[in-house]
Amino acid sequence: MSQASEHSTALTAADINNPFYYQENFITVIKWVTEFHARLLLKAELELIDRFLTLPQQPQALLIRLLLRKGPLFRVAKLSYPEIDSITASICALETDGWLTTEALLGLENLANLFTKAELAVLLDEDTAHNYSLAKHNKATFIAALSKQSGQFAAPEQVVSLGHHALFQRLRLMFFGTLRQDFSAFVTTELGHTRYEQVKLTTDTCAFQCRSDVDTYLYLDELSQNPEQACAADMLAALKSQAAQSTSLWLTRKRSRLLFDLGVKSAREQQFLVSNEAFEHSTHPAARLRLARSLERQGALENAFELACADPLNLDEEVGFERLKVRVGKKISQNYTTVVKAFSPPSFQLTLAPHDNSVEWAALEALQRLDDTSSYHYCENKLFCALFGLTFWPAIFAPIQGAFFHPFQRQPNDLYDADFYSRRREIIEQQFELLTQDPLRLLQRWDEKIGLSNPFVDWRSIDRALITLALSCINTTQLIAIFRRMLSSLYNLRRGFPDLIAFNPTASTFQLIEVKSPTDKLQDHQRAWLQFFAEQKIKASVCHILYSG
Repeated sequence: MSQASEHSTALTAADINNPFYYQENFITVIKWVTEFHARLLLKAELELIDRFLTLPQQPQALLIRLLLRKGPLFRVAKLSYPEIDSITASICALETDGWLTTEALLGLENLANLFTKAELAVLLDEDTAHNYSLAKHNKATFIAALSKQSGQFAAPEQVVSLGHHALFQRLRLMFFGTLRQDFSAFVTTELGHTRYEQVKLTTDTCAFQCRSDVDTYLYLDELSQNPEQACAADMLAALKSQAAQSTSLWLTRKRSRLLFDLGVKSAREQQFLVSNEAFEHSTHPAARLRLARSLERQGALENAFELACADPLNLDEEVGFERLKVRVGKKISQNYTTVVKAFSPPSFQLTLAPHDNSVEWAALEALQRLDDTSSYHYCENKLFCALFGLTFWPAIFAPIQGAFFHPFQRQPNDLYDADFYSRRREIIEQQFELLTQDPLRLLQRWDEKIGLSNPFVDWRSIDRALITLALSCINTTQLIAIFRRMLSSLYNLRRGFPDLIAFNPTASTFQLIEVKSPTDKLQDHQRAWLQFFAEQKIKASVCHILYSG
C-alpha cells in the first residue's frame, strides 16, 4: 500500500442555493487534486495554489468565473455577475497579484474573436473604411482588410487575460485525466447532482506515477492541437519517440489514439507511408481494419488480404475483415468466399393499423393483446446492460491503476479497452461464481446501490420489479453466456439487443423480439446477437411490421 492516504468520494457539494456554490465546488476540486497529487507539483506551484486559495471571496469568485469560461481573453465591459459587487474592484485586486493582466495591444486573431463586425469596422483607416459597408460585407471581409493595416491593434476597450494558465491546465489534466473535459459543466452542474460510487484512490492506483507522465501528456496534447498545420512525418516521429519514454498504460492509450487519428488524416491526404506506419504502431481497436482498407485503396491487395486473414480482435474487425477478404480475394484470384452463410434469424409478420406511437411500442401493445400468458417490455439494451452493471459492480469500480482519476467518475477510464477483462479477471470470475450460486443476490446489490451512477444502469428506465422478473425467467447459464460475450468487446456488444423482451413467469421462460418497420433492416451487430442467441438456444426472432390499409 502506498504511503499516501486513501481518498474516496466523501466530499460534499455546495448548496445550489448559495450564489457562490460554483466557487465552493471549484475550491473542493482544487484542494482535492492538490492534496492527492502534491508529489507531482513543484514547490512554486504549490505556493501559487496557496495564494489562490487565500484570495478574498469576491476576487476569487471572479477569477473562478473566468476560469470556467472559454478564454483566456475577456472584455471587462461584458463581465457581469450578480453575486460580485464590483467587477472593477475585483479585477484590480487580481491584477495586483498577477492573476489577471490588462492587454493594451491585441493581435488580429484575438481581436476578431472578441469583437463584432461593427466594432471591427471602426478600426479601419479612414482611407479604407469608405470601401466597406456593414450591410454588404461580412466579418471575414473586415478582418482581411484589417490584416493589411497592422499585426497588432490598440484594444478598443479594457481586455484582461488570465495569468497562470499553465498551472490550471495542469490541475485540470491531473483531475480529469484529459484536457477534453473542463471544469465548467462539472463544477456548475454535475457535482452535487450526481451520486458516485466511492472508489478508494491511492498513489498506487493513480494513472500519473510521476511528474513526467503529466508532462508527456501535455506534450502529446500540444502535438494534436493543430493537426492540419503539423507535418505528418514529424508528428509520427515524435509519437514514436515518446513510446520508449513511459510505461504508463494510460499514456499508451493516448498515444495510440493520436497515432490512429494521424493515420486517418494521412490516409485521407494519400500520405500512405505515414498512414501505414501510424496504423501499425497504434493499438487502437480500429487501427488494423483501417490499415487493411487503406492497403486495399493503395492497390497493395496481397498485403490487405494477408492482414484480413489475421485473427480478428473485435466484432468490427471480424465483420470488416470478412467483407474485405471476399472483395479483395476476387481481385487477386484467391476466389475467397465466406465460409459461413449469413445467418437468417427466425421471423414473423405483424400487421398494425396506423398509429402515433413508435413502431416498437405499437408492436408491444399488439403482441401483449395477443398473448395474455406473457409480460412484454420494451427494453432494448437497457435490461441486459443493467443486469451486467449490477453483476460486475465490484469489477467496474475496482481501484485498478489508471482507471480512476478523481472521486467523481461515472466509469473507469479503461472500461472499453481490450484489456478491461484481463486486468480484472479475478474479480469478474468471482462475480460469475456468485451469480451461479444465487442470482437473486443482485436484488441486494440493487438495494445497496440504487441511484449511484453506473455506466450500464439506467435507474430511470429499469425498476426492481423488472430485475426480479428477469432473474426468475432467464436461465443463469444463458445469462452468463450473454455476459461473457459482452466482455469480449464491451464497446461494441453493450448494444444490439432486440427491442422487446417477453417474460412468462409461469413457465419461467423468456423470448426476445427485434421489431423492424417495412423500411428497416437488421444491422450487423443485431444479426450477430440473434445468431448468438440461436446458438445458445435462447428464443429470439424478428418481427416484421406490415400496415393495414
